Amino acid sequence: MFENTAGNTGQAVAAAVFDHSELNSNGPGFVTAQSRTSDDQQTGYVILNSRVTSSMDQGAEPMDAATPGAKSAATAKRMVGLGRPWRAYARTVYLNTSLPPELNPAGWNNWGKPENEKTAWYGEYGSTGPGAASANRVPGAHPLKTEDVKKFLPANFLRGSDNWDPEAAATKLP
Repeated sequence: MFENTAGNTGQAVAAAVFDHSELNSNGPGFVTAQSRTSDDQQTGYVILNSRVTSSMDQGAEPMDAATPGAKSAATAKRMVGLGRPWRAYARTVYLNTSLPPELNPAGWNNWGKPENEKTAWYGEYGSTGPGAASANRVPGAHPLKTEDVKKFLPANFLRGSDNWDPEAAATKLP
C-alpha cells in the first residue's frame, strides 16, 4: 500500500493505493467506505492489481432484500459491495482487480442517500473474476477507459503538491 497525506483546510486527508493486495470480506457489507468531503480534495482509494476475496460465515444474518442487485434476502445474505460513501464525495477506483462471486452485481451503494449518487465517484477498469460483471453496476459508476487509468496509478494519484514519488520510495523499503 502507498499513502500520501496532505492538509486541506486544516484537516488531514489521505489518498491511498492498495497495490497487489488482498482485501477480504468476512461478512456482508462493503469493501470500502471512503471519506472525501469535497470535490476538490485530491484523495480517495485506488485498489490496483489486487484481489477481493470473501470468507463469509454461511450462517451470517441476511442483508435487507432491498439491497440493490439482491433479488431476495436469501441472495443478499452473501453479498459484498465494492464501496459506499463514508462522506458525500467519496472516491474509490478498482483497476485490474479480481472480484469474487459474492460481489453484489450493482457494485456500489449510495448508503441510503440518493444525493450521494451526484457527488460520490466510483470507477472500475479491467476487473476479472466472477464478480466482474461491470455492465450491471449502478448508474453513475464510471467504467474507465484505458486513457483514464494513468491518473490513478501511484506515481500520479499520490504525487501531491510535494511531487512525492511513491514508487521510488517503495524501492528503499527493507
